[in-house]
Amino acid sequence: MKAESLQFTTIGEFIRTCRQEANLTLVQLEAMTGVAKGITSKIENGETKRPEFKTMHALLSVFDIAYPNIVELYLSVEQRADVLMSILKESITSAPSLSTKIAAQFLRDEKKDSIGLVDELYKFTGSIEDAPTVRLSLYKLIIKYARTHGIQTYFAKALLQEYLIERDDFGKMQTTYYTGKNITHYVQFLSLEEQITLYYKLGAHSYHLKEYKEAIEYCNQVLILDTTDSAIKAHSISFISFSHYFLNNYDMAERYLQQYCTFQFPFVQENADFMTAKLNGKKGHVDLAINQLEQCLEKSAHKVNIIYDLFDLYLQQNNLSAVEKLFQWEYDFIENSSNPCLITEYAHYYKKKSEYFKLAGIHEQSVDCLLKSITMFVNVDRHKNAYECIEVLFDTIHENSDIINNMQYLHKVKSMFNHLSGSKLKIGEMI
Repeated sequence: MKAESLQFTTIGEFIRTCRQEANLTLVQLEAMTGVAKGITSKIENGETKRPEFKTMHALLSVFDIAYPNIVELYLSVEQRADVLMSILKESITSAPSLSTKIAAQFLRDEKKDSIGLVDELYKFTGSIEDAPTVRLSLYKLIIKYARTHGIQTYFAKALLQEYLIERDDFGKMQTTYYTGKNITHYVQFLSLEEQITLYYKLGAHSYHLKEYKEAIEYCNQVLILDTTDSAIKAHSISFISFSHYFLNNYDMAERYLQQYCTFQFPFVQENADFMTAKLNGKKGHVDLAINQLEQCLEKSAHKVNIIYDLFDLYLQQNNLSAVEKLFQWEYDFIENSSNPCLITEYAHYYKKKSEYFKLAGIHEQSVDCLLKSITMFVNVDRHKNAYECIEVLFDTIHENSDIINNMQYLHKVKSMFNHLSGSKLKIGEMI
């Protein structure tokens, strides 16, 4: 029996109709549910206008009323926040699609203080595990409620939590970055720990999007706020050092590298050795840089960035045989990674690898690497990088008649563009 198929004016009338259609007496219903016939009778007669949820659940389950429908019915009569919170907790697994509706009803309890209500809902939302969609919908509800009720603290807190969840959608990294930046307008309403988290996450986010000046700005905020020697502070200094490197501010990169080396975390020495080698390469000490990078490659668990820099130095020397030896390390790549930083690094690697094949005159494999690079860039919302690869791809195809006449490769190119058209990337926005 479906709840929506029945016409009723009260919960009691609905239960009585269900019981009568099932040809059950109050005594029989008591035997089936354990709910005393006197309690059921009072509900049916309207003496009990707001029965306990567990009572309603027990009675209506007998009539094959689905749990979400039972919740919907109960919301029509129940306004008490404490009761609704208990139902909300159960709904996370039993009826997740109704969680936001239950929470909205919870916030309407006029007998309780609105700040107390939103505080309780915020704490509960933060305790939810393995249900990010529900958590996100509840944070969005809190944002809307806090905004309309002028509760700035929870407006800012929920905005931060929304950003932390949505930034994990790697296909929307550009969009979520602007969402995160907007939170800085409300940073005064966040705790010190939350401020540090926000600026660190924005620093990492901007770094991965190659917004290096903003990465430096946000990570410097972490250094101001975090007076400890935390791992977050160490990572922030590393982002600042690498950002200065990519902005060609090599003296500043070295200055922050020295500061980074004062930390005692296990990851520090490996990253410091890598940056030292990169800086030596920029200073013109190419042989020393190559030697240091080769040592890093042997010791490091994360190899793709090291390989990329060696690739670049070997190509500068036109040492193609040394480049070929790097291919043996590709078995260490975890290409199904969900880490946007790693995916971006793989994409840069395959773009660089396509340069090698082009120099070696192996144009088909050069195209294969470019296609792989483009797809990876698109998957992490790096549209500018994808467009740069597309330009190289067009030039490569135009310059090589063997590719133009090879239906297999033309089909691969077509398949790649079909992937792009089905993704969030709009080719017209890139050109």
